[in-house]
Amino acid sequence: VALSDDRLVLTGGYDAGTAMLQVKPEGNAFSVKKLWHQETCGSHMHMPIVLDGFLYENTRENHHDKGMVCIALDTGEIKWSTKGGKNARRFERGPLLAVDGMILNLSDVTGVLCLIKPTPEGYKELAAARVLEGNNLWACMAFSQGKLLVRSLTRMKCLDLRPSEPTKKNPEPSPK
Repeated sequence: VALSDDRLVLTGGYDAGTAMLQVKPEGNAFSVKKLWHQETCGSHMHMPIVLDGFLYENTRENHHDKGMVCIALDTGEIKWSTKGGKNARRFERGPLLAVDGMILNLSDVTGVLCLIKPTPEGYKELAAARVLEGNNLWACMAFSQGKLLVRSLTRMKCLDLRPSEPTKKNPEPSPK
């Protein structure tokens, strides 16, 4: 993930972890400095999301499984994890997507899609629904004009996430 300045975040599976590098031009070359390295979590499949100075990623790879994590960009400190405790939610290698300042996260194990308010104070799930069957739900999601595309190995769905129109309980009689 390229950040707006001279920093970038690299993450990977197979015990690569997640790291932030600073890359600066120096004459005809570049200097690279490792600012931090979080060895205990890395995103095996999907690119993490950066919002308001924090990195959100699904981690499940080889020896490490922290579920979804929030990492402070300035220090590399893990602020929270969904692995275990009251925040238990299995995301593992599923896709996540930022939409209108929120995060949509699909569990690749259960097919549950979660709407998450990104905050470093803790995992804040606003809504959840099972939208796909099966496992290994690793395909990227796509969002456009209020509609979300999700898919499994055998099925694709388009979910309409636009707010519904409020219904009037007692419509006024039409004039005659």
